Amino acid sequence: MYPKIQKLVLKGQAFLCIFGALSVGMRAQSSTPPPATTTTTTTSTTVSSGGGSTTATGAEDQNVTTLEKFTVSDVPIDEQILPTVRPIDSVYGDDRDIIDIPRSVSSVNKAWMDDRQVKNAMDFGQFSPGVYAAADYGIPGVPQIRGDEAQIYVNGQLIPYSRNSVPLSFNGVEAMDIVKGPGTAVYGPQGNGPGGYVNFVSKEPYFDHDHYDFSATLGTWTSGHSYGNPQYTLDFGGPLSDKLAYRVSYLARYGDEYYVNAKDATQDVYVALTYEMTRNLKFEFWTQGFATRTNEDTGANRVTQNFIWNGGYIAGPTSPSTTGPIAYYGYDIYLPTDGNPQTNYASGSDGAFQVVNPGTAHVVKLPAYDSLVGPNDTARSKFFQTQLKSTYTISDDASIVNLAYYGLEHSNKFETYGYDEWVPRNLNLQDRTEFHDKFTIAGMDNSLITGIDLKYQYVRSGDDYTSEPFSYYDLSLPLNNIFYPGFNLENQTWGSGLQVPGHPGYSYEEMQDTTISDYAAFVQDDVKFTKALSAILGLREDAINANTANPPFVEAGVNNDDNPAALYPGQPQNYNGFYSLATPIYFNRGALYHYQASKDDPSYFVSFIYKLAETQSLYITYDRVDAVHGQTNFGGIGDGYQGQAKVQSEIENVSTLYEAGYKGSFLNNTLFTGVALYQQIKNEPAPPPPHDESPTPNTIVKSQGIELDAVYQPTKQLSINANLTYQTVTLFGSFFEETGNYLDAYATTTPVDGTYGTGVGAVNYGAYQGYAYSPPGGRERAPGVPSLLGNLFIDYKLPYGLDIGGGPNFIGRQNQDDEGLLHIPSEYEVDGYIAYAPSKKWDVRLNITNVTNNRILDPIDTSFAGNDVIYVRAPISASLTIRVHY
Repeated sequence: MYPKIQKLVLKGQAFLCIFGALSVGMRAQSSTPPPATTTTTTTSTTVSSGGGSTTATGAEDQNVTTLEKFTVSDVPIDEQILPTVRPIDSVYGDDRDIIDIPRSVSSVNKAWMDDRQVKNAMDFGQFSPGVYAAADYGIPGVPQIRGDEAQIYVNGQLIPYSRNSVPLSFNGVEAMDIVKGPGTAVYGPQGNGPGGYVNFVSKEPYFDHDHYDFSATLGTWTSGHSYGNPQYTLDFGGPLSDKLAYRVSYLARYGDEYYVNAKDATQDVYVALTYEMTRNLKFEFWTQGFATRTNEDTGANRVTQNFIWNGGYIAGPTSPSTTGPIAYYGYDIYLPTDGNPQTNYASGSDGAFQVVNPGTAHVVKLPAYDSLVGPNDTARSKFFQTQLKSTYTISDDASIVNLAYYGLEHSNKFETYGYDEWVPRNLNLQDRTEFHDKFTIAGMDNSLITGIDLKYQYVRSGDDYTSEPFSYYDLSLPLNNIFYPGFNLENQTWGSGLQVPGHPGYSYEEMQDTTISDYAAFVQDDVKFTKALSAILGLREDAINANTANPPFVEAGVNNDDNPAALYPGQPQNYNGFYSLATPIYFNRGALYHYQASKDDPSYFVSFIYKLAETQSLYITYDRVDAVHGQTNFGGIGDGYQGQAKVQSEIENVSTLYEAGYKGSFLNNTLFTGVALYQQIKNEPAPPPPHDESPTPNTIVKSQGIELDAVYQPTKQLSINANLTYQTVTLFGSFFEETGNYLDAYATTTPVDGTYGTGVGAVNYGAYQGYAYSPPGGRERAPGVPSLLGNLFIDYKLPYGLDIGGGPNFIGRQNQDDEGLLHIPSEYEVDGYIAYAPSKKWDVRLNITNVTNNRILDPIDTSFAGNDVIYVRAPISASLTIRVHY
């Protein structure tokens, strides 16, 4: 063990013992708190409906605000949508009423998730302000919160990071909390997604009686292109004894997606056990495994403003550009007939630097279901995760909680337009031990959580996006023509020439074999100064050690025109394209590069809460969190080949949050409202430049705005939720683009959007910009981030078991690319459902998406590919769900 890490762990253990002894002594000086009162109200913050709470029941009841006693006529607890119903432990590590949480957080229950058919991260925004998820190549695994990437937790622990490789599973999810901003002292830094996080609350076993639930979703009927995609879920459980209960949920989905050639299939099993061994000792265990076969949907290529507005697509064949600043760059593969690469030019093409032939270019109306998905494309993933929570209750005030998590992902992709990835290992291990206690000192009540948090991450990953010749393909032609033209010419790789040993057809360009250990100690104290004024103070120190190297690979070819020369050691650097090696070279792990870095990262947390009344609060929060940046798609360490300084900079990211807000519950707790004002800054330090080179600016994401949230449920018949966000998100730094200008794909004589093409050729990697786009003044409005977001959803239950619900999701104007040359105008989608539940035994629901049949688009990886591709949502669609309950 590294000396710094060992010292920190010992410090943490000493910390734990000292605070434990101190708090026991202080408790002896304090008066005994009154016993928790039992409430008979239907909606009350003392009712718990989900797992993930981290304190013993006796202790947590003392810490939750008790709202006014009232009754909402016969609303079952699992149908109530008010955020005050379920205590939330996913922010500060113990159960709290939302009124007492000095952060913007949204609570989503199972009824909401089922009624609105939550399928992926793009669906989160309808429940919460500040949340919007771009399409992320059709497999959005994380949402975007406050203009930055976010992460996924389950019961307070991080799952492996996967931006768009492993789909999210909701099979084992009972509820979820959407938290804006970085993690607190107990949960620690998120790393790759500091914008915020979504915490999944897992399904719990039943102790009351046996339950059996079956559902089948049939569809999907879509305007112009219906497709089969049935889904079945069997969820059952019950008591095995008065101390032991179980729950099992199995989900199967088969068939296709809306887009031509796209598949969507999964097998998913979730099992949970709860064992109340004694009155004081409780174990909660769950495990889940699933396997998926889907597709990366890269959307439509050849993006123009006319295509965004009207669907007008410029069709026609392409050829490499022969004019302009990068003329003939498209002839970038040395063929066997080209002779000596040291003296001759290449004549082969991999589809990059292309211009649509001006003599045959024409505009067609492209169906929304045609996208860059070839018949041989596939994206497969497997995910196994498990968690054990052990709670030992020392007294009504004190408890010890241990949470242990294991998550392992595997994914691989062939996207035959020109991309692949091979991720055999993406492993997260975490073990967190918490000591909870309450005591009084100097007349002030304290609620303490302290402990140690041990994390370990291992990532072996690689992908190859060397060429990705988006503009080469004509989507007006049959889509079975989609296949990367350079694959066989470049040693059966996707452009890099670097093969994955033992896995033909897979190649690396971006790669890593990384381990990251993070050993932390933390302390958090709630201090109640007066009946109205309290504070939450937190301190955390993470000792992070990162070790990264190249995974094993075979260098079968060289492409240092498109990739960094550092990936091809010992090879000539002055050739003008890809060339094959006569004898491939095998590189073992670490033979190309191997670097290590470490850092002690302190984080600080301060919040003040002022209770205007028992059901209203004002708050102000400051958090400064150090974190790991990570590789864009998979976490770990990105671009480690650049050297030790780069690895060091990867573990020195800082996220700072300033937030002030108000929360209130009104009308006998039938109306909840919240408002938050915030500024959130993420700073990604650039490594020191090599000798005699200019420094690279830090990449900074600065987000500020206001978020409004309201939930109203006056009766069993009516519920309304609404949220509104206004935000400005600014990026500072320089950015790599696949294409510098969307007009580069068209000839100087081809009319496009009231002007003409540049004739430069696309994709071009910004070659004429120095392979990086530097915005004027070093700053730009963040592309793919709407300034205005709004949601409204109304549900009304009619007589005779009928139920109708629906509402709009509004997305404001957003830039499609860094330059702001393309934009997606303001748009909205109206979704709804009609349900019929004649008895408690069964019900049927018809869900309709995009009721008004609008043309709706989403950005895809805007800074990188905004000038090349865009995602077009499906038109009006419908599916039917039948559920049976016993």
